Amino acid sequence: MPIIAFEGIDGAGKSTQIRQLSIWLKNRGHDSLVTCEPTHQGYGKRIREANPRLSPLEEREAFVLDRREHVETVILPALRSGKVVLCDRYYYSSMAYQGTRLSSYYGFFDEAAIDGMFEEIRKENEAFAPCADMLIIFDMSVEEALKRISQNRVCVDSFETRENLMQVRASFSRVERLIRATGKTEVVTVDASGDEATVSARLQSIVLDGFGRRGVVL
Repeated sequence: MPIIAFEGIDGAGKSTQIRQLSIWLKNRGHDSLVTCEPTHQGYGKRIREANPRLSPLEEREAFVLDRREHVETVILPALRSGKVVLCDRYYYSSMAYQGTRLSSYYGFFDEAAIDGMFEEIRKENEAFAPCADMLIIFDMSVEEALKRISQNRVCVDSFETRENLMQVRASFSRVERLIRATGKTEVVTVDASGDEATVSARLQSIVLDGFGRRGVVL
């Protein structure tokens, strides 16, 4: 069964839509596993609880170690048991977040150098992590994302600023372009604006169409 990875800026509604898609798949007779990165285990917990944030190099290493454990103990067993894996962030997030952070750390400012850093992280992870069959990027304006965050969060993360969200959105555009170029993963950008039901309908249609083209019946 397939891996579907979900990415996008904070506030775009990924987690809610993943849960809804899992229910939809179950109603169609398919078991799924909803999982996330970073995990809530050893290395993932270290990433989540780091205060101050880990250094760029430490963070990159911690994500790789967390992902190795995640793949070996969660993702691969789920695939072997015939489940659809729905992953709330995957190594595409490492490309977007760590790739951008490391590019700044090393002083890379031209487009080719930044692409090179993103590609380095992709290859590092694909050495042990299976590519997603489908990468779905939830996209919306930064203004709408900030509005949702302010309405739905008691505490707003220090990284959830207009400047940071704009940078992350641009980074995912780069990820989209680079992953499309590999031809390994179907990449789809979903308009995440609108009410929950509308976005759910868009997502279901995309998943059906995408896997239908691959001959996978969902």
